[in-house]
Amino acid sequence: MLIISYIMLSIIRDYRSNFAANIWKELGQGEQVSLFTQTEIPASMVTLFLMSLLVLIKSNIKAFMVNHLLIIGGFILSVAITFSYTNGYTSAFWWMTLTGVGLYMGYVPFNAMLFDRMIASFKYISNAGFIIYLADSFAYLGSDAVLIFKNFWKGDMKWSVFFADLVLVLSTIGAIVVTVAAFYFKQKHKSFMQQSTK
Repeated sequence: MLIISYIMLSIIRDYRSNFAANIWKELGQGEQVSLFTQTEIPASMVTLFLMSLLVLIKSNIKAFMVNHLLIIGGFILSVAITFSYTNGYTSAFWWMTLTGVGLYMGYVPFNAMLFDRMIASFKYISNAGFIIYLADSFAYLGSDAVLIFKNFWKGDMKWSVFFADLVLVLSTIGAIVVTVAAFYFKQKHKSFMQQSTK
C-alpha cells in the first residue's frame, strides 16, 4: 500500500516538475520566470520544517504513524487546493504553490524517514535501501505510463487540466490507501508487541 501511494505521489510530482513551464504558459503566466522560485520555496521550507520536527519524536512507531499523517495531510491539501482552484476560489499561483507543498509533504517522508522508522518499529535487521529502490522503480514506471497515456490518448487535453485531474484522482486514492496502511501497521505493531512480551 505504501509503494502504491508513493507511485501516485511520484506521478503527480514528476508531472508538475517536468511540465510546470507548459502549465504556467497555459495559465497566461509563462513569461514570469520568478514564479518557479516563488512557488517552490514555500514547499521546500514547509517540508524541511516538518521533517526536522520528526527528529524530536523518539518512539519509532509514533514517528512512523506521524509520517503516515503527513502523507495523508499532503494528499488532502493537494485535493482541497485543486478543488478550490477548479471551482474558481483560488488563483493559479496559490494552486501551484500549495499543490507543491502538499506533494512534498507526502513525497519527502518516503525518501527521508518513513521506511527507516518502519524497520525500527518492527526491529527488522535490515536497511531501507531495497524497499526504496523497489518503490522508486515502480514510481518511475508509473510516471512513464502516465506520460504515454497523456500523449497518445489525451494529447488534446491541456497540461493544466490534465494535472488538475491527476491531482484530484490520484491524491484521493492515495489518501485512502495510506489511511488503510496506517491502520494495518498499527494493528501489526500491536500484535508484534504482544508476541514480543510472551
